[in-house]
Amino acid sequence: MMVNIFYAGNNDEWDEYKVHIKNALDDLDIKYSMTRNPKNPLEIDYIVYAPNGPLKDFKPFKNVKLVQNLWAGVEVPISNKSLTQPLARMVEPGLTIGMADYVMGHVLRYHLGTDNFHKAKPGEWLGENIPPLSKNRVIEYWVLESLACIVQLSCLNLDLKFLVGVELKKNTHKYNV
Repeated sequence: MMVNIFYAGNNDEWDEYKVHIKNALDDLDIKYSMTRNPKNPLEIDYIVYAPNGPLKDFKPFKNVKLVQNLWAGVEVPISNKSLTQPLARMVEPGLTIGMADYVMGHVLRYHLGTDNFHKAKPGEWLGENIPPLSKNRVIEYWVLESLACIVQLSCLNLDLKFLVGVELKKNTHKYNV
């Protein structure tokens, strides 16, 4: 079976992406046709998409089975009301670890109160700014799914207690982990 793919990413990135997409599809022995200018949107099966690409209206692509977002974030595509097809986002281990490190850095920043030290004058003693021990501290953060798990694993050695919030529609749930 032949699948028809519309590359709707940034045109400046086409040369690099086409090599990787082609190699991945060839490795899986998938028969495909790939275009940047679909003649008939109804014949497209999959869209490889980036928010900074040319595609703004998904309505004509009624038979698309999946839109593969080239960006990790989904806030831009899901705000597009014409997108009704399933959306997949980019995920890879380095990105996940980097996001967890970023969250972990802020956890430590607030736990240790490092902002106080950045504001101190040279030679000023800040002995009264002693952070609580991590075992006596509760950290609350708002993330979903895999990032929450990675951050928790990163923080295990600190003995921090976590309240993880997951917002579902209008209901807010908090639970101890």
